[in-house]
Amino acid sequence: METLARVPHASPAFRFNDGRYDRQGRLWTGLMNTQGEKGTGRLYRFDPDGTWHLADDGFDLPNGLAWSADGRIFYFTDSHRGEIHAYDVDTRSGSISHRRVFCRIDPELGKPDGLTRDAHGHLLSPLFDGAAIARIASDGALERLIRLPVPRPTHCAFLGDGKTLVVTTARFGLTPRQLSAAPESGSLLALDYPAALR
Repeated sequence: METLARVPHASPAFRFNDGRYDRQGRLWTGLMNTQGEKGTGRLYRFDPDGTWHLADDGFDLPNGLAWSADGRIFYFTDSHRGEIHAYDVDTRSGSISHRRVFCRIDPELGKPDGLTRDAHGHLLSPLFDGAAIARIASDGALERLIRLPVPRPTHCAFLGDGKTLVVTTARFGLTPRQLSAAPESGSLLALDYPAALR
């Protein structure tokens, strides 16, 4: 094992959470406080030349990341606040600006976790403790909930066919009774996405 890079803010109290590459090969990743200290989460960008850049900070629980089809809007999730933020992106430099709340998820629906975009331009955010995936329209409105047989979905991504949506799920923290009611918790699920939209 070889260490390639260490984030500037690295310490035992922090760990990486979600991460994703943009089209230019830049790695975007959130750094979260493992003690649950609010407002300390950070968003970093790691460029191909090996340099780190603090893109934004002040998050409770940095999580899912996604981009618009043209790459000019960047979306970033703060799970504990139930918010998905949007930024304008300078695709050449990688800098982001004009942070705004794109979507707020009602806490009763669950906590937004990972994030991806479908071919129609909708964002898909699995709802941790919500047993569903939120499908969010381009204006930030909740278009629908795609129900799942497990309470804690964490992330989702499309297979190469663009029709199969794969969903990662968690089982940690669930009681024996909850696991008995949702035995597929912790499994990798595959959904027929067009069928789920009917």
